[in-house]
This record gives sequence, C-alpha cells and structure tokens, in this order.
Amino acid sequence: MLAKQDGEIVGVAGASKTCAKLWQIGIEVLPKYRNMGLASYLVNRLTFEILERGEIPSYDVIASNIASQRVAHRLGYFPAWVSDWRCNFEVLEQKSRCRK
Repeated sequence: MLAKQDGEIVGVAGASKTCAKLWQIGIEVLPKYRNMGLASYLVNRLTFEILERGEIPSYDVIASNIASQRVAHRLGYFPAWVSDWRCNFEVLEQKSRCRK
C-alpha cells in the first residue's frame, strides 16, 4: 500500500512472507506526513488485504519505536513475543586488550 501527495510517495506499507501463512508488515512515512493517521490507514488497509487472502498479518516493531507501537495498538495488534539483542562492549574491549 502506498500514499502519494502531488505525485510524490509519502508513505508505504509493505509485507513479506516469513513462513507458510505469516506475513510481516512494515511501514514508513516521510517525517513531514507523520502524526496524521497515515501510517494507521496504510497498515489497516494492508492488514485487511492479507486477511482477505487467508493469510495471517504480523506487525513487527523495535521496542524503542513508541510511535510504531502506537500504530500497532491502535489497529488491534498486541505483543506476541519479544526479541532483543545488544552488544556487550565491555567484553569486546577486554578481548581487544588481551590481544595487544
């Protein structure tokens, strides 16, 4: 799904098949067009398109992206699982010192 303003693409929602029935949705809206409900509109349309095809929509969002979480919540999505990774820089620094 995409939104245009005066011929310019200002927002897009897409989905990729992650397994047999599950489609992962992503959204991007240009900063100038945020906070106008455009993300919710595009994700909602895409969600129903996926459902009409007999597939399962999934909305992925990084934990720090509160605005995207609000879009998901507004449309009825809820947290199903959480995955987070971080780098332990102290361990990397120690290993680096040992090699010198």
